[in-house]
Amino acid sequence: MTSPFDDIRLYRARSALLKITPDEQGRFEFELACQYTRFGLNQLQVGDLIAVENYSVSEDEHNRTYSVLTLTQVLPIHFAAEGLGAYPGHVFESMRSIKEDWENQKDNPLQATTTISCKSVSTGWQFTFNDLLDELPSLEEERSLPMVGAEIRPLSRDMVDAIINYQMDNLPESHLIHKKFETINVKLDNRALLTTHFGIFGFTGVGKSNFVSSLVDSIIPSDHREADQLEIRDQLDRAANPVNIVIIDPNDEYLGLFIDKFVYEPDSLLYIHVGVDSLPQSIVANLGQGDEPTTDNVNLLHRQMHLPLNLRENYDIQDFIRFGVRNALTRTSLALPVKDLSTWLRNELRNQTPSNTGAAGREALLEIETAWTGSVENLPITPENLQIAIDLENEFSSPVRAPIQRIQPERNRPTVQGVVDRTVRALERYRDHLLNVPPNAILSFNEIIHELNSSDRSRIIIITGKQDFVLKQFCSILGNELYESRRIGATGTDIEPYTVLLLDEADLFIPSDVDDDVTKQIKETCITIARRGRKYNLGIGISTQRASMLDTQVMGNLHTYFVSKLPRRYDRDKIAEAFGIGEEELSPTFTFRPGHWLIISHDATGLKGVPIPTTAYNANERIIRAANEYNRDNGT
Repeated sequence: MTSPFDDIRLYRARSALLKITPDEQGRFEFELACQYTRFGLNQLQVGDLIAVENYSVSEDEHNRTYSVLTLTQVLPIHFAAEGLGAYPGHVFESMRSIKEDWENQKDNPLQATTTISCKSVSTGWQFTFNDLLDELPSLEEERSLPMVGAEIRPLSRDMVDAIINYQMDNLPESHLIHKKFETINVKLDNRALLTTHFGIFGFTGVGKSNFVSSLVDSIIPSDHREADQLEIRDQLDRAANPVNIVIIDPNDEYLGLFIDKFVYEPDSLLYIHVGVDSLPQSIVANLGQGDEPTTDNVNLLHRQMHLPLNLRENYDIQDFIRFGVRNALTRTSLALPVKDLSTWLRNELRNQTPSNTGAAGREALLEIETAWTGSVENLPITPENLQIAIDLENEFSSPVRAPIQRIQPERNRPTVQGVVDRTVRALERYRDHLLNVPPNAILSFNEIIHELNSSDRSRIIIITGKQDFVLKQFCSILGNELYESRRIGATGTDIEPYTVLLLDEADLFIPSDVDDDVTKQIKETCITIARRGRKYNLGIGISTQRASMLDTQVMGNLHTYFVSKLPRRYDRDKIAEAFGIGEEELSPTFTFRPGHWLIISHDATGLKGVPIPTTAYNANERIIRAANEYNRDNGT
């Protein structure tokens, strides 16, 4: 008989709901207990779904209505261990007895002094079970409180699947499997995920970048994926818009994590370096020429690229990776950080200004900025125009020099002169680099926006750069230009690709405290997309280990959270507050290992607003499988 319950997990132990406690936000916490067995303790885990009969009434005597709860705490309790303030000799003697009680009750509760104490919160669902029917019951919104005194009934694998993936039958599988029931794929509504914004939070070493790679691969799958899943996705793609995911990658680590896609479908990717000095000169010199990448350049980028250790040290797959690097070089371009020289010059002056510059110095610098940028207003960034800006500073009666001579007292002049000198050197460096850049190597903002508004295919665009400052400038303009193009209907079609700006190391871009103009600009861009981007199919994704440092306006607009281990309480508090859940609901993450993730979503999951413990597919394993397939096909 098909049953929603898996009562055997508690092995004949009695259990009950003991207490209902309301919190300050109008939610309820439920305290439960069951008789201890060693097996039962291992079967009840934080994050598990259980059923408790509620106060609903039915005219059919065979009907029982159950509330669905999720466990937030599971602890073994021994009555004798509750008072440890006694004489130490007695305490240690008691401990020996207590240990025997734990060990002797393997699958049968024998001691009244031992219990399993649990806490839980509601999922908002209930179901009515009729013991005469051989089918899983249907879910409905909870309309009654669980009954104090009613027993705990763990839910079966099939019932958990029905709850977690409620109304998700027609969606393809995601990159997540249920942590307890490993045959359950936790499906995601990608449209909701992409347009209502998401965040990925975890401490160093939990695998955030690996998770991003697997998430993106599940949304834009490789062509050599299993046929049944590709068929489902093809059906959805024909009825839906293409997807563009723009990964802002300050640490330049995603080339390696998408190397399999560069092997099998390079035309769906772009690899963009912001700034003319972000790549080695030998690679830059060959960009945009239409020629095959040289072996030396392939080997150079292969040596320099960031690869996870188990990929770097797997010598059997290095030919596969080099082939991916070769294809990546054909899809590599440079981008200038801003659209015109006056903007570049203004940002560089402000970046070079020390924070302790006095009022007189700042007044002079503002006058210099106005004169210098005005002389190159609306000029594109070219070696010739950079030279015009340099020459202006060198003129004897230069409006750049004159304000410095008027600064009083004179001892403040070197600070301003230093700013100007450093800016001139930056202009000279940029001029020299640009002289060695092939014209076709540079992608303009208009060309990138055109790619993102094109509906012919889905795309992954990796954007990285040598300097965070430069990357912020670029992303601010790109985000604003993309938003404005969608707002005024520049796509010229009803089909607007779902496009997500995914910020890795998001605390660099959207910190709560901002102390420079460039960061303020990118932060304002992100806030605009988070608040208004949905109606234009634009979304924000963020990944960071420092949730507590992020701007609350962006955090409050994230509808889906992927959370791994966060040892700092203030990070957990920031997430719990932003999503509107109790901090105790993040407790499953305390024991998480790399690859374990708690997903909480208002829109993208079948079970909404309730944490679901999952395990993510390993991107490294995906790449190794693709490499082995490549080696078999090529006889290597």
